[in-house]
Amino acid sequence: MTETLVRNKRLGITNSSGRPINLLISGFGHQQLVPVDDVVAKVTQLPVKHIEKIQVIKYDPNKNISFLLRHQRVGPQLGEYLLGYNSIVIYRFTSRSECFHVLFHEIGHHVYFKSISSFKKKEWVTQVYRSENGVSELGQRNACEDFAEAYAFYLTNPEHLKSFPRKYAFIRTLFD
Repeated sequence: MTETLVRNKRLGITNSSGRPINLLISGFGHQQLVPVDDVVAKVTQLPVKHIEKIQVIKYDPNKNISFLLRHQRVGPQLGEYLLGYNSIVIYRFTSRSECFHVLFHEIGHHVYFKSISSFKKKEWVTQVYRSENGVSELGQRNACEDFAEAYAFYLTNPEHLKSFPRKYAFIRTLFD
């Protein structure tokens, strides 16, 4: 019997109540650029409140996500945050840096929808987002995409984000 390419990894961290975080990271054995242990290491460095409600982070280059949903649009994007499932699916990447940018972008969507308060979200939308240009072409689409991009840049390319001082300051407060 041959060894399967799929490796599942559960995190060994707990939330503020001392309960283990049940986050399944899977599918990264289907590629050779980024080992699953590197993904686990990056995710476990994030604030617990940013990840404690995520259930699955899956690498799925074949877009075989039927285990999560039946009628969701799956377009040409690199990844997707599935709000109703508290899950992230990464479809493709061509480098380590792109993998982590996509991962943190999708985690940024989770933080936006599930972690920050409605007051903080309103502050982002009405004050911070409107005060500066989008941090990327994708970030220019809307406040939610700009938040996810700003979150990803904070972790992968903070120097770029620093050229948007209000956005950098806002995202930094989420890590204090």
